[in-house]
Amino acid sequence: MDQKKKWIRILLFTINFTLYGFAQQTLVQGKVTDSIQNPLPYANILAIPQANDQDVKFAISENDGSYKLGLVKNQTYEITVSYLGYKPQTLTITTADQDVIKNFTLKENPDQLDEVIIKYTPPITVKKDTITYDVTKFVTGEERKLRDALKKLPGVEVDREGNVMV
Repeated sequence: MDQKKKWIRILLFTINFTLYGFAQQTLVQGKVTDSIQNPLPYANILAIPQANDQDVKFAISENDGSYKLGLVKNQTYEITVSYLGYKPQTLTITTADQDVIKNFTLKENPDQLDEVIIKYTPPITVKKDTITYDVTKFVTGEERKLRDALKKLPGVEVDREGNVMV
């Protein structure tokens, strides 16, 4: 019977401690959308406290654009919402006893690059039994003879008599 009372006390203490922890938080929630009210899933919501003794809090929006962020009561936070391709939005709030509903509407960032095209040709091409070298990728321009250029190609050897081995 004594053991049972001990476990009940531990359980009550844990519940009380948990409720006390939740009582010290304010819930900030809302939606992140674009300018035509389409939800922005996986947007980053970052809450940076002005007090140095508090931790930075963050959240990521759900598929429907909704987010929830638990912040410490009676603290001032700078909340920044960002999403790739959109201008970040920043807001300063001071939490109180009541939960806060804050929706964010992000605007597209016209200064971003549309696409990047990389043109690359490999210096060595192997097709069945043929190896093709782009010699310009291996030489510096200071080579006096063909032998000097051939020595710089990977897998190519030139002996003293001028015989080339691949």
